[in-house]
Amino acid sequence: MDGFLSVWQRIIQRPDIPDDEKALIGPLDKFTKYGRIPCKLIFNLLIVTFLTAEVIFFVPIDNKYHNDSVLALADKFTPEGQSSFEPELKYHFYDTQEITNFLLESFDAWDSLTQDPTALFIHPTGSSGERLMPFVRTVMKVNGTFKDLIINSKVGFDTYTFDCILTRDNKLGPFNGTEEVSFDKNRDKKDLHVFADRIQAPSPVKASRLSKAEVRRKRSRIKNDSNKNANNDIVAPRRRFRSKPKASTYFSNDEVPLHADPKCDGVSDIFDKIKSFTVRYPVSSIRINGPTNEPSKRRWDLAAEYDMSTRTGVIEYELKYTPGILGRIVPSSRIMGSSYLALSLVVIILSSWDLILRLKALRGDILRKKREKLLRSTKNAGNLARARSSEKQELAEKGGGNGAESPILQLNDEDLLTLGDDIASSTSSATELDEAKAYGVEQEVAEGAGLDVNFSGSKIQWLLIAIISDVLILISKTLTLVVCTTTSDVSSGTLTANTTLSGFAVLGAYIVIISHLEHQPRFYLLIKTLKRGTPRAFKFVVGSFPILMGYALLGTVLFGGYSEKFATLDGAFVTLFALMNGDIIDDTFQSIFFESNVVLQIVSRIYLYTYIALFIYAILNILLAIMEDAYFQVKRQIIQGLHEAEG
Repeated sequence: MDGFLSVWQRIIQRPDIPDDEKALIGPLDKFTKYGRIPCKLIFNLLIVTFLTAEVIFFVPIDNKYHNDSVLALADKFTPEGQSSFEPELKYHFYDTQEITNFLLESFDAWDSLTQDPTALFIHPTGSSGERLMPFVRTVMKVNGTFKDLIINSKVGFDTYTFDCILTRDNKLGPFNGTEEVSFDKNRDKKDLHVFADRIQAPSPVKASRLSKAEVRRKRSRIKNDSNKNANNDIVAPRRRFRSKPKASTYFSNDEVPLHADPKCDGVSDIFDKIKSFTVRYPVSSIRINGPTNEPSKRRWDLAAEYDMSTRTGVIEYELKYTPGILGRIVPSSRIMGSSYLALSLVVIILSSWDLILRLKALRGDILRKKREKLLRSTKNAGNLARARSSEKQELAEKGGGNGAESPILQLNDEDLLTLGDDIASSTSSATELDEAKAYGVEQEVAEGAGLDVNFSGSKIQWLLIAIISDVLILISKTLTLVVCTTTSDVSSGTLTANTTLSGFAVLGAYIVIISHLEHQPRFYLLIKTLKRGTPRAFKFVVGSFPILMGYALLGTVLFGGYSEKFATLDGAFVTLFALMNGDIIDDTFQSIFFESNVVLQIVSRIYLYTYIALFIYAILNILLAIMEDAYFQVKRQIIQGLHEAEG
């Protein structure tokens, strides 16, 4: 107990260290020489230990559940034979019949999710308890079909969007060709909105609020509207909603179905009009092996996107998913007792203490830097005052005079302080090295041992990095507590933010460890090499980038039409970067070799030969030589400095 109290007293009192040694000795030297416990180092190591434990024991569980869920959903909502351990969520259709068959299979797969005995997938419900149904959001041409462009090139490309809810009776929605209902091809956008309003069935008539006469008049108006629709070749849907369904919070505002149910005159005709359509399947699941060891409810907003805008006979299909959490379904007392949240609370406490210590140290270093500047200013003013006294004494020994020819004799005390401050503010790097000698450190030893002469500036930079790391840890762990304990729904954006912040928090905590090695030259070699070599390497990369950009643009223009590796500018950069590192060289040669065009065959070979020769044999090797030169310079200085320090 006495030993613990003595350690605690040391932590509280924090023995003072002379300013001329604070920047020269490390945390362990401070402890052995002055008995000052390295609290920041201890907190940093504890934070790193707990964060590492979390990544090792809890994160893989989340990753496995996510990957397995995506694999299961991809198996149900991608064409047969496309799912694998890494599910391919993209596919190409070439036939409209193939699409309609797949739409039927996808609806049946969604409808039978709850019948799978190996999974806990469920159908989410709305606010009133009804099951949320899939719906199709379709983008179609306003006037005519895309084939009309063959006859008249002036046909407009104006489109409109409508939603159609899928049911067991109508699994295809607008692609159900059995309904003899057609759109008037000659109506304009205004008529479209009128039609959309008409297919929204009116609210039920409440006799308790209306008289019998009002009820008869209202029913008569509804009947007249239906007759008008028939006369205009616009037939209202057979199936009507008794009341407009309430918008569910399961989808975001821009994803809530419009509850319209328009139909078209046959499958082939509607596919001639469609630009794209998306089928959204609401899916939820129960997770039983979460990090808190308590069940939780997850949601998967599936969006099957079909893109027909290219009109090349290829329909691009992509299954996208947006994960989320539907709030806890067990008492908070059971969740708060889990080891996962206990670990997060411990990390929050440690990060808070470490943040306080870092802010306190940052404040002290800033004040110390100002004090050093003031000392330099006072020192310069004192030197000027002594020079003025010497001038006066020499003038008196020579027999007097007014001293008008000496500028220093014209300065009063206030002018001396101002001039000294100006000299301190404009201190050059050479003067700073002289100041380092005043602290008892020789210039050669300081540089050779890997120490920064501008000690305060280097330490402030590391303190800022540590503060940012602590802030990231606090935000990410607070979000973790909120996600695990809230009763409200957690959006995909919140989960993504939490994951991203947690990852960078772990990285920042490990980078901060390097700051404690600053006074150990052999362990600090990487940072010194980067500080010396990165500026020169960056200038070289900037000078070489126009060549890389030119090759990327050239490859996109020449080979993007038949090679997926150069189809986009981003893909071209990825391919060229992989080539620079010696990857996919043979695959790229084969990919851009166009057998039916001799000119492109020759150009493709010249393109890759010159790029590989220039970037691998020249540019990449020069870049490595720059960093090697910086490494050997730093290493030579460290060895020389250590020898001088020992001698």
